[in-house]
Amino acid sequence: MPTPVILLNIVWIGGLIVWAVWYYRREQAREKAEEEAKTAAISAKLQKQMKSYEKQYIPLPADQSAFPDYDGDGFILIDMAEAAMYHPPNYPLPVLGAKRALAAGDLVRVLMSDGHLSEDLWVEIIDKRPEDCFAGRIHAVEVTRLNRLLGREIVFHANHIREIVQAPPGGAAH
Repeated sequence: MPTPVILLNIVWIGGLIVWAVWYYRREQAREKAEEEAKTAAISAKLQKQMKSYEKQYIPLPADQSAFPDYDGDGFILIDMAEAAMYHPPNYPLPVLGAKRALAAGDLVRVLMSDGHLSEDLWVEIIDKRPEDCFAGRIHAVEVTRLNRLLGREIVFHANHIREIVQAPPGGAAH
């Protein structure tokens, strides 16, 4: 028969185990709540950003024959504004007002796709065109396999602009 001291020790150890399990579970619940709060805040921020991109979106012109295409050019330009409405990038896209303020000599980054890979192109604006379009000259490429495109003139839309590298006077680069 166990003595009262042994029973007391068993109760004490059992109580200590119950307290440790309760404390550990409480800490887990607190950490989970903090993580969910962070996720909700990020989700709300992303939704707000997506709505902002949606409000600023302007449809591409009906006639897109001036833009690069797979058949004639071997690549297309990605509509970054449309993509951002559904999958916001890790960095903010320039606002429509900044894009519309661009002028000849400004440098922008656009994303091209050859159907397999997507690569960045840096384009110097030559001329502003109607319907939020621009004519530009490819100034730099991301990878050497695209060196053949350097100096080539292309037409692109404000929606294709991923980043303003060199902003107009008084404008803000992103």
